[in-house]
Amino acid sequence: MAHIKKEKIPVDSIQVGMYVCELDRPWTSTSFPLQGFYVNSVSYIEQLQAICQYVFIDIKLTLEWQTNKHLHCAPGEGEKAKFKSGFSAVDRNRLNRVRYQNQSELSDELPVAAEALDVLMKAYDDFCETVDVPNEAQSIQLKQSAMLAIDSLIRNPGAMLWQSAVTQSENRLLNHSLHCMVFAAALGRRLGLAENELKTAAFGALLMDIGKILFPKKWFEPNHTLTDDEFKKLKGHVLKSMKIASAKKLLSNTELKVIEHHHEKFDGTGYPSGIAGNSIHLHARIASIVDHYTAIITPRPSAKPISPAEAQNRIYKLKGVEVQSELIEEFIQSIGLYPAASLVELRSGEIATVLTANSKNKLRPTVIILLDENKQWLDTFELVDLSSKDIDKKAMDRSVKQALEMGAYGITSEVLNSIELEDFIKVEVKQEKPKPAPKKGFWRRRKTV
Repeated sequence: MAHIKKEKIPVDSIQVGMYVCELDRPWTSTSFPLQGFYVNSVSYIEQLQAICQYVFIDIKLTLEWQTNKHLHCAPGEGEKAKFKSGFSAVDRNRLNRVRYQNQSELSDELPVAAEALDVLMKAYDDFCETVDVPNEAQSIQLKQSAMLAIDSLIRNPGAMLWQSAVTQSENRLLNHSLHCMVFAAALGRRLGLAENELKTAAFGALLMDIGKILFPKKWFEPNHTLTDDEFKKLKGHVLKSMKIASAKKLLSNTELKVIEHHHEKFDGTGYPSGIAGNSIHLHARIASIVDHYTAIITPRPSAKPISPAEAQNRIYKLKGVEVQSELIEEFIQSIGLYPAASLVELRSGEIATVLTANSKNKLRPTVIILLDENKQWLDTFELVDLSSKDIDKKAMDRSVKQALEMGAYGITSEVLNSIELEDFIKVEVKQEKPKPAPKKGFWRRRKTV
């Protein structure tokens, strides 16, 4: 295959007639169905500028355009790209077993997801307090609580993704473990794993770091930097986690594999065994991705917060090295280009939080507008489906301009958690019915915000 000569250019330099062959992010996290296309109009330039900082152009194909000036296939036209699968035959037998559909409305599932998380968080804390003492009742309670939370995500992932994003505990290990479980379940659902396989991957992800509670607490304080010796010792948490899970008789052999291999790397440079590629169990590869991503998005006092878009870019750079390329792309699809509860600035100047992703148009999620164009808090928040054609004329300016880091303009997860979201969504559902006619105005934020 001939070597492609390409050039990296900032998005501000894109011109009609250029052939874009590579982006600064996964193709699957964009609305472009083709991996490579000619820029036929200004609208494509605007789409690229909305999501990328730079792109790569194929110099040869770009010159051919300038020479021939004939029409070429643009985004959304022609055949979809065909991908070579990096999955083994065993993996492929696990994938696409179920085509999941939402089984509940978001408004109905939000309070269920919130309650399920509360119950699971308490069960996890109780389990940690007696981790070195045989307590079958607490082990059963933990697993049952986890299954209820995963069931909620299976019915409607949007509800659990939102609730887990805005729900925080003072226990950093608990926060990390919950996020890993939710992300693993979302990815498993996206991959079409059978329900029992999905739950196996997610529950294994919940407990893969449980052994860390046996190490000094100061090692996990936000401002503590591990020494080389501490980091070396901390690698032992894998075996400690397996020992705890085995003693509690909590996990199946496959779930134990999730714990054992979640720090293995796709290129074979991980630990504790140094295995590579498809030798790492599929569920452990899932756990590795969600573990990396959760660590990246977790705020640290010594580091500047980053946006989900930047987090996705960072994990994308690990493809084929630490984690499997195909799984990274599917993971980003599962949480969305703009994940639930992430913050965005619209081209109108307004600031919003993302409620749910739009599967048909990844660049236009459903958002809750919190601040007006002058960056002032609205007295009444507004729910807007950015992909809808039935919203007012102001919507022309309401495409996403850029993703923001959590905490921008004082909007934290605590602020988002204080929103009376369930009542808000129910009002919106009623307004979408033919009668009565839709009204402007939505639900008010709590006085404590």
